[in-house]
Amino acid sequence: MQSSWYWKKIVAVKEKFKSFINAGQFTQLDYSIKKGYLLLCPPQTRVSWSNEIWGRLNVPNHSVILWLTRLDRLKAKQRLHKIRVIPDSSCLLCGQSEENIEHLFFKCPFSNRCIKSLKEKLGWRVKTEAIYPLLRWISKAKVSRFKKQVLAAFVAAGVYQVWKTRNEVLWFQ
Repeated sequence: MQSSWYWKKIVAVKEKFKSFINAGQFTQLDYSIKKGYLLLCPPQTRVSWSNEIWGRLNVPNHSVILWLTRLDRLKAKQRLHKIRVIPDSSCLLCGQSEENIEHLFFKCPFSNRCIKSLKEKLGWRVKTEAIYPLLRWISKAKVSRFKKQVLAAFVAAGVYQVWKTRNEVLWFQ
């Protein structure tokens, strides 16, 4: 009989855990799930932008698109053109430049208007030219944690809406 994928993962985590601590130490410790998690995933392994992308106020769909954007993994036309999936890499929203992440979310006239409107509504005076510096600015801003979550949710929603609009244009072409 063959074990399931889930069972194999549980056994792998158990083996990893056993490599960090011996049974004698384990029985003497005041164990909690949090302590076990921190043992397996030390805080320094977290990326600095995870709170902004996976914030509790973010809609999950928005977070996924923002995450893919941050990792430069969205299937923008430049990426598809590079691997010869499509013949043309021009921006679907403006047709003025090659469609890559930077252009699509910051330099395209359409997204530029969206960002300008968003910044006016939020009273933002931050320079916006790329996702990573924007997320870093939010994480370092001297505002309350709740306001950081609101700002991150706005950014995630804005990125999602630009991507959704771009895909709607693609659909109706």
